[in-house]
Amino acid sequence: MRHLIKAIALMAIIVTTNGVEAEEWNGCDSPDLDSRIASCTKLIETPGIEPTRVAGAFIRRAYPYSRLGQYQRAIRDNSEAIRILPEGSATLNYRAIEQQPRRGL
Repeated sequence: MRHLIKAIALMAIIVTTNGVEAEEWNGCDSPDLDSRIASCTKLIETPGIEPTRVAGAFIRRAYPYSRLGQYQRAIRDNSEAIRILPEGSATLNYRAIEQQPRRGL
């Protein structure tokens, strides 16, 4: 019984994290710059997300920062994405990052 309770608790954490992640990926593609920044930030701060997906959230958040003239923030986000990506990755494959439907950048 104790193992069953632990398994149920673990499943609840996984479902909650995936639900948050799916919802925030939609917001991280939002044409509204402030919403996009907020959603991408939530993704970046969500524990347990694959590093390449976190790198994608940093890249997506860099775009609205640059559009708002916050160039240092955009550079920091792009630099962080590069740091996270595996060594030797010359390009970023969005399909590998997200594996989620998207509405575009």
